[in-house]
Amino acid sequence: MNNPVRFVCLGLSLVVLGRAQAFGSTATLRLTSPRHGSQVPPGAVIPWTITVKLSAGDSAGLALALVDLVQGEGNPGKLDLPPADGVPAGLERFSLPLGISNPGENGSSTGYAGLVRGRAGERNLVQIGGAQNTFGKPGAEMGKQATVVTGLALGRELVLAQGSFRAPQAGGVYRFTLENAAASVLVRLEAARGHWRVEAAGVDVNSTGITFTVAGGTAPTFVRGDANQDGTINISDASTVLGFLFLGAPSHLACEASADCDASGEILLNDAVYLLNYLFLGGRPPIAPFPACGRDTQPNALSCEAFVSCP
Repeated sequence: MNNPVRFVCLGLSLVVLGRAQAFGSTATLRLTSPRHGSQVPPGAVIPWTITVKLSAGDSAGLALALVDLVQGEGNPGKLDLPPADGVPAGLERFSLPLGISNPGENGSSTGYAGLVRGRAGERNLVQIGGAQNTFGKPGAEMGKQATVVTGLALGRELVLAQGSFRAPQAGGVYRFTLENAAASVLVRLEAARGHWRVEAAGVDVNSTGITFTVAGGTAPTFVRGDANQDGTINISDASTVLGFLFLGAPSHLACEASADCDASGEILLNDAVYLLNYLFLGGRPPIAPFPACGRDTQPNALSCEAFVSCP
């Protein structure tokens, strides 16, 4: 992927002006949607919002924020995610020409809203956001505004980007997450040199993202607990969960929901323990669908692309 401007942003804000690994501040990025956890018809509009919040008291505000919006590999259907809805009010100095961001594409004047990247029909939205010009001197084509805005996102959530896409036609559970996040913060104005000292922030990304279920489609049925899809619930299923988590073998589960034995919405060590307790200690059985084939009705359900032992 050839995205030179990203390296310009990171170089200006992290390397030239400060200690890149300081992590005195923490930037928390969250992906939310009013459709999270709900059931929607095919083609429904799914609005989303990305916010950023800095830990209070250890910086003078946000200098840079970049993040990717990514669709889950196990989603039953794919789409090309469209760019965000422009630049939020108050963040114009993070977008060219006033600030520093990727160039626009397809007629857009700025790439702040993200770049659509990947294979046709399943493209993600990468490098959403940008940076302020902290050098104290205006640039020729970008960073034309050399006066920074302080106090942004300090101790409060700031909307970094908003947008929407339409739910795919294939039925089943969909997940979208944030990845490859980077942030830096203003530390202090170096009056003698006229620029701001900037340091990297530690990044905390909401790992659960957003999920929703497209109703009326053709998502496969499955049996929870049958992680290896051999039609039998036994110790080999717990081994499959442990191998997936800690050994990368298997590296991919065609039906993640079958390995989520406690229906928590995540595949964790707890799932293997849950299954072993059921098999050998008389513990509770896996959450439905179990023991017969069925579809997941949990609001935080994981994806299921295929399940060979169910019709």
